[in-house]
Amino acid sequence: MYSSSCPSLPAVCDWNSGAENPGPNHQVLYGALVGGPDAQDNYVDDRNDYVKNEVATDYNAAFQSALAGLAQAQSKGML
Repeated sequence: MYSSSCPSLPAVCDWNSGAENPGPNHQVLYGALVGGPDAQDNYVDDRNDYVKNEVATDYNAAFQSALAGLAQAQSKGML
């Protein structure tokens, strides 16, 4: 389910109130990375296009690891 699209509990989260809702997401996922643009740098924020808009741990894990490495290098005066 599209959890960021769901209204806060105790409201029902189903296809009509979540994925099919044309409005903005009810929940904000701070720091989350999405799939991103295609090869021609085109991007449409459409929750039904999971390739460009899904939030996944494989995107976020690599990004957070790179940030942690940069923060450590800066703290040791390497940057």
